[in-house]
Amino acid sequence: MFQARFDSDLGRLSLVASGFWSVEEADEATATVRSAASEAAAYAKPITILSDLRGAQIQSAKVAEINMNSMAVLATLSIRKYAVVTSSQLIRLQFKRQAGSDFPLAFFEDLDEAMAWLVTP
Repeated sequence: MFQARFDSDLGRLSLVASGFWSVEEADEATATVRSAASEAAAYAKPITILSDLRGAQIQSAKVAEINMNSMAVLATLSIRKYAVVTSSQLIRLQFKRQAGSDFPLAFFEDLDEAMAWLVTP
């Protein structure tokens, strides 16, 4: 499952991913990211991103490769902060590999802590 939503009041792109994806689901997620990123790109200031991966599972190599396309789309945005919520060290490692060094990332185990970090200057 994947959801993406841009909140123009907060200037925040919220992403929620869970489960183990098929290639088709990964392609659908990339299309969803493209749509939400298009909306975020119209925002006048740098945005924040919150990725809730608490329900996510380690993905196959092919799905991880497809997910890198989503990360490339996000890399085109002006991002002030990017918070990732997960308690899994393996998910963190996979996410870091997919993201590369293009993002101002921080990892959290608690959603409230991540949200609080996003609103700090």
